[in-house]
Amino acid sequence: MTRTLVALASSVVFAVAVSAQTIDAKLSGLDGTDAAEYFALAEALHRSVPKDSNAAERAVRLYVLAYEIARERSRGGPGRAAEGFSIPASACLAIADLEPSEQRRRWLRALAERLDGRYARPPWNEPVDAPEERRARLRLAEAVGHVLAGRSRTALNRLDEPAVALAAARFAAALDSSSTPASYERLLQLAEEFRSPPCNGNRFEQTGRGNLRNTQLCPETRGDPGPSITLGERVDYLRFESLVLDATPRSWVGELATGVPPPLLDPDPDELAPTYGIDPAERLYRGGIWTRGSQPAADPPREPDP
Repeated sequence: MTRTLVALASSVVFAVAVSAQTIDAKLSGLDGTDAAEYFALAEALHRSVPKDSNAAERAVRLYVLAYEIARERSRGGPGRAAEGFSIPASACLAIADLEPSEQRRRWLRALAERLDGRYARPPWNEPVDAPEERRARLRLAEAVGHVLAGRSRTALNRLDEPAVALAAARFAAALDSSSTPASYERLLQLAEEFRSPPCNGNRFEQTGRGNLRNTQLCPETRGDPGPSITLGERVDYLRFESLVLDATPRSWVGELATGVPPPLLDPDPDELAPTYGIDPAERLYRGGIWTRGSQPAADPPREPDP
């Protein structure tokens, strides 16, 4: 797990000691007042996720409760622990590490940045693809276009390049999840089975020489080269091209232009618990279930760090 927080020294010892046999006892010992205790137990469960299928769900609940308790006690502020790290922002990043949805991971990271500016990525630290990788992605997108245009020979030459093959392996899953017949394997099949027409996908051909040269529609394709596929499948290949050319969508408008984008989500600090269907008032674990406990009074707001 990528560590983005400064953990309490006692929390490390506490987390290591947690085992499957003692987890219920640790949960029962939580009294609903100390966000750091909830956070520490969530971290312990987080580390055991590969071995325990139920650990992820429990860890998310504990992170959410730590988030809510810390915000309550700081009256909606950053909720810093004694060591200075923001429990709410750190909880968002930890949940993002467990979240399978990329859309929700982006929302959680945006929420962490809103809660604590120290978690914001500086503009000069944006990931930049190496020139070789950018070129390979461009060649892959070109190959898709060549297949759709009926230029099979050119497409296969592109796809046979080792760097392009690696880029295709990285992005093929996005195309394979389509609801239409579109898939990377089918794209290869179309390239191999469809014979390039005499016009090589240019829609027209020229005959004659010199002043007698004549331009006319390709008699074989009638101006419509390329394999015969459905409109939905063609759109999926165009979306795939867009994804390959820009692996990280830059704007919602750009996604709208190439398909149906996910809804915009506002990083509202009050929406974390409802998003995960968790009642923050149910913070006491008694008899194997989560129950409501008394709400402690909020602490006076901390002075801002210099």
